Amino acid sequence: MKSICIIGAGPAGLVAAKTFLQSGQFAVSVYEKKDRLGGIWAIDESTTNGYLSPQTPTNLSRFTVAFSDLDWRSVDLCSKHDGRTAKLPMFPKAWHVNRYLQMYQQRFVPESVLHFNTEVIKAERAKQSADGSNPSWRITSKTGSQTETKSYDYLLVSSGFFSRPRPLAQSIHSATPGPGVQIIHSSEFKTLTDVFPIASQKHGKSILLIGGANSGGEAAAAVAAQLSNARWSPDSSDRYEGYKVVHVVPRPLYALPPFVEYEKGAYVPIDFKLYDYSRRPPGPIQSNAGKQPLEVRNMVHDFLQGVVGGDQKDLGSGALQAPSGDNKASAYVALSESYSEYVRSGLIEVVSGRVESIDCDDTGTIAKTRHGNNLSTLEDIGAVVYATGYTPSAALDFLADDVKHALSYDTSSTRMPLILEQWQTSNREVPDIGFLGFYEGPYWGIMEMQSRVICQRWLGRESASRRPFEERDRLLELRAAMQAKGEDVPQFWFGDYLGYMEDMADYLALQRNDQEFKEREGCPTPARFAVDGDDDAN
Repeated sequence: MKSICIIGAGPAGLVAAKTFLQSGQFAVSVYEKKDRLGGIWAIDESTTNGYLSPQTPTNLSRFTVAFSDLDWRSVDLCSKHDGRTAKLPMFPKAWHVNRYLQMYQQRFVPESVLHFNTEVIKAERAKQSADGSNPSWRITSKTGSQTETKSYDYLLVSSGFFSRPRPLAQSIHSATPGPGVQIIHSSEFKTLTDVFPIASQKHGKSILLIGGANSGGEAAAAVAAQLSNARWSPDSSDRYEGYKVVHVVPRPLYALPPFVEYEKGAYVPIDFKLYDYSRRPPGPIQSNAGKQPLEVRNMVHDFLQGVVGGDQKDLGSGALQAPSGDNKASAYVALSESYSEYVRSGLIEVVSGRVESIDCDDTGTIAKTRHGNNLSTLEDIGAVVYATGYTPSAALDFLADDVKHALSYDTSSTRMPLILEQWQTSNREVPDIGFLGFYEGPYWGIMEMQSRVICQRWLGRESASRRPFEERDRLLELRAAMQAKGEDVPQFWFGDYLGYMEDMADYLALQRNDQEFKEREGCPTPARFAVDGDDDAN
């Protein structure tokens, strides 16, 4: 029996452990540096210092944020505060997701394979014997003050792409605000006291929000909601009169609500619209990734304008109005029910461009922005929230230098630090290491399918043929375009959820279960790709 070390006990690590255990061919060990499972979802009802607020809803519905073999209706959502069972929402809250993962572990992953408070600090290739019989990896871990080194045949990195907030210095030239002006990452924002810790000492009425993608839109709406509550709640002690969010975006942002019209008078969760089989042309489904050609960019804009009901001119913000003509940059979206209305009300002011610097002059804290060749100054800044994403570097620090080199590791590329293929799971230079969910915007269904692909490959199945978008030269070209902020680089470069699910199902010879759906209808939920024995599918 071969041995496998899985790093991380979030969704990816748990589904990987279940997959490899279920095969009956691997001895599994899962190392998790925290004291509990869940990754970014390691949150209960009372958590105040997590990446997410316990009440933060998922971006996609419970049919997509799930695995094929555990129905959300099986999960205990009883509150530990009042003993009442929460009604299962279409978009579960963060603490609900943690309950889901706890039940998943209890059902499929024995506690004996989980090693909490254990951080992997080094992973290096072992010297191979002539017959290749000895284990491939030497894994050094640390538990408290004790270190230990063990050997494994395979290494699976599932410690998450969102391991650490991306430093603001990677997005702007300089940040030297005036005294008392807070600069925090969006994951640190829970209430207005996070940006105005001393109520009597506020230094400006504009909360500068940096970040033009999904997290930027979500963060702007979250801050605006706090301002609105303070202004209108009868119990508020500070009305924050005249305060607003100034959101700087490099290109127009489409704010998509959680429910959208599927056909006249019928509404569905947003994922059932975005990933609808009926939108794909007849014939075999072809997956795509990487840069978007002009015709695709225009098609995406047309689709999104159909979803939001026009070019967003009605919001009263020129920075959000969809571009006219045919030469459009790749579209950005934010999944937020309230962002558009806060813009319409004026509580969020949207500014086109990118922030270049944050400084202090005689008037207070200011920010310099650039839009094309035009420079502008934003004044009266009282706080800064940056939602510029995360860096996966912390999830790779333990890899030995020769392994990083073989994986074409680039520390300056936060969006694509490694060159991977086989649906972003591997690199043929190091065939005995795998990666799960190691890209921007990972879907639970993709992580489950990735784990199956890796498991089958390590059981001896031949690798899938390389897709054109997985060619090394194309990936390196894409990496360079990302760093140059190319307008043909999409918000999610590996974002064809439906296409990849179909690709991997084909490789695994897994028949899609359409149930009551027609063949080209509905969304590729994980439950439609359950394998034999998954009898609790959603």
